[in-house]
Formats: sequence, structure tokens, C-alpha cells
Amino acid sequence: MTDTLLSEHLNMQLARIAACLCVVAGCGFPRPPHLDGQEDGGVNDDARLIDDATPLPVCAANVALRCDGANLVRCNAEGTAEVSESCAVGCNATELRCNNVIPSNGLATYLDMTASEPDFDLGTSATINTDDGAVVVDGAPVVVTSATLAQGAAPTIRIFIVHSLNTAEVKITGTNANSASYANWGRHR
Repeated sequence: MTDTLLSEHLNMQLARIAACLCVVAGCGFPRPPHLDGQEDGGVNDDARLIDDATPLPVCAANVALRCDGANLVRCNAEGTAEVSESCAVGCNATELRCNNVIPSNGLATYLDMTASEPDFDLGTSATINTDDGAVVVDGAPVVVTSATLAQGAAPTIRIFIVHSLNTAEVKITGTNANSASYANWGRHR
């Protein structure tokens, strides 16, 4: 009797396994049609090309896709790959764009220029003249990109445009010494 129960139990388990296999085998996707004569239905590498050399687009050209930390990931101009752009003040995941600082005093244009300017170190001692933009660092004259911005009734501002600024002892001179400004995206130490 024990052999009979064991045999029935084993047959029942085998029937369950067979039923599961039938259900699993029935869940699938239809076999893809043959592509370029390949028997396995795989994609021929040439099928990823529009012509002999132009890849098919993988995303919409120049469209922002997502933020990845402080980087904006967008599709390249051809739509064939993703490219990452570093965002100086972070990436806005809601609007899919780099965050931007929009100063209320008209300095936005100059702030945008800082990306292409070098880092600047004012050494241990520097003198900045707001009248002519002259900068002397540790006794030697240096060239710093600068511009002026009229402020209506307020004094004209001399803007020094640098990527980042390292300062120690700085003396500002000139008739508008109180209206010097510097625009930078990088660190100010």
C-alpha cells in the first residue's frame, strides 16, 4: 500500500510539472519573420543602417532625455547616440534642462561668457583698477577679460570675467572702486 501511495504521489507531481511546462511553453512571443535570409530571426548589422553608412536614429535629434546627477543627457544632432553635458549649477529634472542663474542686474550675458574663460588666481597680493580694467598680481600686470555695464543712476560696473577665482589680499582702485564685479561659474576661494 505504501508503494501505491508513493506511486500516485509521484504521478501527481509529474502531472503538475507537465501542466506547468505546458502553461509556460504557451506563454511566448511569435517568432519574428526572417530578416535578410537569417534563419534565427536575428537582426543583421546592416539592418541598423539607413544606407551603407548612416545609422538608424535611436532617439529624437537634439532632444533632452534625462538628468544624470548634475549632467543633462540629450540625443546628439544625428539622433544616433546620447551625449552628456555638464550643468554648472545642476540639472533640472522636471524641465529637462541645465539650471541657469538669471541675475537681476544685467550680468547674465557676462555670466554666460565665463564657461570659456580660464581659472584665475590673484596670487598673494593683487591690485584691480576699475577705471581701465588693469590687474596687477604679485607685482606683475596680467590680462583679465573685463567689460563695463552702465547702471542708470548708479555707478558703472566694471565686470571681470573668469571661470573661477582664487583670491588672497586684493586692493580695488579707481573712481568707481565700489562698483567692481566679477562673474564666474567656478569656485571662488
